[in-house]
Amino acid sequence: SGVKRWDVNQSTTQPVAATQKRAFQYFAYSTDGKQFVGGISGGLWLWDRDPNWFLREEPKARVSIRGELTNLQSIGPQRTLLTTRFQDKETLIGVLDHATQTIVLVKPSQTLSASIRSAEHTLVDDRVVLGLSNNALMVGKLVPGESTITDLVELADKHRAPVTHIVSNGINQLITSSVSEPVAHVWHYDAELQAWEYDTYLTGTPKNIEGVGLLGEDRVLAVDAGGTAIVWNVERQKQRRRLQRMDGNRPAEYNAPVLAVIAGPSDGRALAIDSNGVIDLWSLTNGQTERFEGNRWSYIGHTPGAELVNSAIDVEHAVVVTAASLKNARKEYLVDPTHTWEFCSWDTQSGAMRRRWSAPNREVDGSRQELIEQRVSLVDSGRQVLFASDSETRLVDLASGQQTFERSDFGSYFAVPNPRNAAWMMLVKRSGAVRLLEVGNASSWDDPALRNFKLADTRD
Repeated sequence: SGVKRWDVNQSTTQPVAATQKRAFQYFAYSTDGKQFVGGISGGLWLWDRDPNWFLREEPKARVSIRGELTNLQSIGPQRTLLTTRFQDKETLIGVLDHATQTIVLVKPSQTLSASIRSAEHTLVDDRVVLGLSNNALMVGKLVPGESTITDLVELADKHRAPVTHIVSNGINQLITSSVSEPVAHVWHYDAELQAWEYDTYLTGTPKNIEGVGLLGEDRVLAVDAGGTAIVWNVERQKQRRRLQRMDGNRPAEYNAPVLAVIAGPSDGRALAIDSNGVIDLWSLTNGQTERFEGNRWSYIGHTPGAELVNSAIDVEHAVVVTAASLKNARKEYLVDPTHTWEFCSWDTQSGAMRRRWSAPNREVDGSRQELIEQRVSLVDSGRQVLFASDSETRLVDLASGQQTFERSDFGSYFAVPNPRNAAWMMLVKRSGAVRLLEVGNASSWDDPALRNFKLADTRD
């Protein structure tokens, strides 16, 4: 009988002298480990934790409470949260101040839909979770030193009985359970949204759960009414269930038969490869898509179904650019399915694709919607791409994809770099007309000397 101290290093127990034969229900270390609180119906006992605290005949202090103690939780170096119930009435919530050895009762700032049955501090955001008699869960803000719980928000409806146990591990995770249910529910704190979100549920006990505890991150210990103990790993429990592939809030569907699924041995992710050679990456934990630079699909080269129409190569700088029409491509793979042209740049030495981007079709004369033929040429020592057609001329930086030049008053068919000066290039129209352009000097476009000239007569 009484309370004993267990030295886990020596596997020995020693009686706590002050407790004698009293039966304590709850114990809690302060968050800094320097103090120790014991809970007994009718009062709280407080010790300073030193090497001989358990040998002292008296605790540092005794603080009286009214009613039956139902929970004790350290929420700071000098603060302990407690709940009591008096004659089966509503649960009362209090905060013990270790320094003053006083208890301040705290109450919700608004009228609740039902009475409080349980309460637990989240330990991460100055908030308290309340379990109500109508099975609801509420979370509200508890400012240190104040006596009201404000900004109450109701969490998702998951329990079918009043929540009797709420446990926080202080690392963005809560576990809730009821003595009337054989299931525990897991909640996760979203730091970006600054809100508690539902995560998953845990099952497997033969009978209803009598108590739960957290063993570090993601491991939960539960004991049912028959004395059966079970330890769950939250992530593994989610992986064992049938996963619904999701992309955001929508079910994720494939555009072609999946030929293989490869699971990562340690990172909790899987790759699915369809018959088009397209890769889909997703989480084994929750089935959610994990995007590649914002895109769901990943593949090498042009989009399946795209038709190659042109290419350009700069051998000296090991660059190849290919252009393809997306008229018959699988639009489901595209980030923007309205685009009609696609371009890829490649490294000629390794064969690796450097980047891929797409572009919309442009109007002819500002009115007629028709497919403008796209031709590509490499200029500026392979650093820029000329996109040419009969109606316009555009230069785009190969590395950034940013447009650096655009004119629509003279359509080009292709470009020929000056072999002695990469800053100059000749633009050739389909009709055979030519003009010169200095790369990086947009004003050279309007220079009459570069725009109006004749080629040498081969008969001379």
